[in-house]
Amino acid sequence: KIRVGVVEGEGAFLEDGAITTVTTEPCTSNKDRIFINYEPLAREASPLEEFLIDDGKIKLQVVQRLSPTELEMKVVHGGILKSKKGVNLPNTPISLPALTEKDRKDLDFIISNDFNWVALSFVRSVNDMLELKRIIRDRGVDIGVMAKIEKPAALKQLEAIISESDAVMVARGDLGVE
Repeated sequence: KIRVGVVEGEGAFLEDGAITTVTTEPCTSNKDRIFINYEPLAREASPLEEFLIDDGKIKLQVVQRLSPTELEMKVVHGGILKSKKGVNLPNTPISLPALTEKDRKDLDFIISNDFNWVALSFVRSVNDMLELKRIIRDRGVDIGVMAKIEKPAALKQLEAIISESDAVMVARGDLGVE
């Protein structure tokens, strides 16, 4: 999950129409500078794309790329920005793999401890499910795989994802926000 970092005090008020900077350089966030923990963000986002924070309570729009680590953003719908809130990027194609390094370590634990099921979060394509199933098959175990549908991109390949899954969960929170 992509998240905002630590915000100073009890939160920072982002006023509608204000301009702020989003950075991938770790810092304590405030109304003028917001750290988001996804390193390629400034390279992957384009002008006019929207970022939704805290389940869509706050909406920012990209004005321009300032550097490989910073974006100038307009506050479309403001509010109080709090620490560690989730960030949704509904129209930004992100390079973050569905199976992160942490997921791979967790999968090792799952396989080593005879779990019956594993769910893959933020599935975007059928290839995400095929990769998970390949890893499980290569380890010689039989574990059910569940696709968590949380991204609009998954809806475009929904039938193929379903056909490669033992179960499907629609995570309406993130999917609904996007």
